[in-house]
Amino acid sequence: MNELERLMKQLHREANPDAISRSTPGVERVRLAQSRDLANERGEALLRRLNIAATAGAAEVTQAHLDDCQLHLDAARGFGELIGDIDEAAG
Repeated sequence: MNELERLMKQLHREANPDAISRSTPGVERVRLAQSRDLANERGEALLRRLNIAATAGAAEVTQAHLDDCQLHLDAARGFGELIGDIDEAAG
């Protein structure tokens, strides 16, 4: 499992702590949307920290925040793709 998959699993668990099994496509779509929202929120927070680090001229910190931010944005995009798959299957 790669870093993006691990992050998506972690975010999905955090966003949906009561989900213990798969449900209907409609419920799964809502759960994925909650996960996507959490990924976006975390990505936005990381962008704010990135801006602060960049302003301070801290290159290593800036790169670390940039990497984390990109990973969260990729996770949000991944959740969006899964939502699209559910919508497509529903017709």
